[in-house]
Amino acid sequence: MNSDYSEIVYRVIEEINLHRPEWAECVKGSLTRVGDWSEPRPDYVFLDTETDKTIAVLCADSHQPRDYYDNKINNTVKILNRHSMCIIIVPEMIEDEDSASYILSNLSDKSLDKLPLAVIEYEMKNDQWSYNLVKRLNAYGNALQQRTTNQYKSFWCWWRDASHYEVYDLLKLSQKYDEEEGDIYTQYVYPEFYQLMIDGKTKQWNGKPRTKSYSESGYKSEKQNYKIPLVQLGLWDTTEGRITSKGKKLLAIGDYYGPESEQFFNALSKAILIDGKHLDLIRKVYEFQRVESSLLPESSSEYFLLLDDYLTQSGYIGTRKPTAVTTGAKNSYIRDEPKLWNKLGFIEALGRGKYYKPFKGIIFNWDVINKVLLSEE
Repeated sequence: MNSDYSEIVYRVIEEINLHRPEWAECVKGSLTRVGDWSEPRPDYVFLDTETDKTIAVLCADSHQPRDYYDNKINNTVKILNRHSMCIIIVPEMIEDEDSASYILSNLSDKSLDKLPLAVIEYEMKNDQWSYNLVKRLNAYGNALQQRTTNQYKSFWCWWRDASHYEVYDLLKLSQKYDEEEGDIYTQYVYPEFYQLMIDGKTKQWNGKPRTKSYSESGYKSEKQNYKIPLVQLGLWDTTEGRITSKGKKLLAIGDYYGPESEQFFNALSKAILIDGKHLDLIRKVYEFQRVESSLLPESSSEYFLLLDDYLTQSGYIGTRKPTAVTTGAKNSYIRDEPKLWNKLGFIEALGRGKYYKPFKGIIFNWDVINKVLLSEE
């Protein structure tokens, strides 16, 4: 998805939450944004907190060939295997044809018009979005069984500590073992990568060797720390850690310019912002600081608790369990994300790794963020 359709999406979600007639029976509770990192990947997913049913949203760019829109429709069928409903947002015109006629005819021809699928067409004029609901959702309550899960992931890419150098190393190893059979991440990539860390042959963000001592518990606990981000960015496949076409493209940039280069750094940063949806989260944090500017505290720990509450009330994260802190979990939901933004230069650092300014919050470096977004890598 190349454009920012968040304004349309959230206006539609607001209408659904208000139980407007055209969205009757869609939700019973309130909608919280959650993640779905399986392929084909929706652009947005929302969870009904009362029924545990989910609404997936797919957004289609304008000025694309017909096959592109046909593929979007085919993806909705696969996505509906995981979600209760799907909303597809398409441009007003597809080549020289009205999109509503084209999409609805396509759905009918494939006998998909009875699925719990809504179609919205959009248009942008003078930098203003307008949209129109051309196919309502069919009542889904009796058509689909309730779908539940024990855990819903956040909608943004999870990250712990992998540096851009280590991302390059992992991509290189995945390419090295691509011809092997089975779970190459477990059998080949991670064992060799972990040994490189033990030998001091991987680098931290600052270019210095990572120092690590071997421990069986550390080997097991850190395995997912390095796999999850690359999977969620679409650089690896989910099951075996095999490099994808997107991963090969990023690796090629690292091979040509070097993993320490600005080109590779910007390409990874852009993937984190767009594919990893960190730009969405940054905008929400910025909005929180603007709306609640008079409440921003002196201490960072209090700030992040207030931010958690704001994101919860806004439907961006689910309510944390009361035992989350007492059982040793992190004190606030948002913890590692600002650390990553600081490493990427998205935050104006205050020295010695600090980035929280008392009573002001996190000061984003929009010049750097925009430079990354506009980069061609």
